[in-house]
Amino acid sequence: MAFQTYLVSCPPTCQIDTLKSVASQIQSLGGMILLVTRQRVLVAGFDDSHVERVRRCPGVEFVGGVTLDPRGVATQQLYQAFAQSLAIQVPVQADSQPGDSNRF
Repeated sequence: MAFQTYLVSCPPTCQIDTLKSVASQIQSLGGMILLVTRQRVLVAGFDDSHVERVRRCPGVEFVGGVTLDPRGVATQQLYQAFAQSLAIQVPVQADSQPGDSNRF
């Protein structure tokens, strides 16, 4: 079991709700949505043990692994886009006050 990056493709004519449903399913499996394109392709990171489960999601046409050359210029640009996307998705915890039970 390893966390991997995948392309998850839906039909070009699918509804936005289908994309949202697929993204929610991936997130419910502990995955992250790194990027979504206008062509209805998601770049997602999730544990490889869930590949078949994602393939069976309604609206999914294709799931395939992605390998990026870490030295490539385009890879660095993609990493920046992934980081921006994740920053939007991850909730930021408000500053805790002394005595708060949620303080780290």
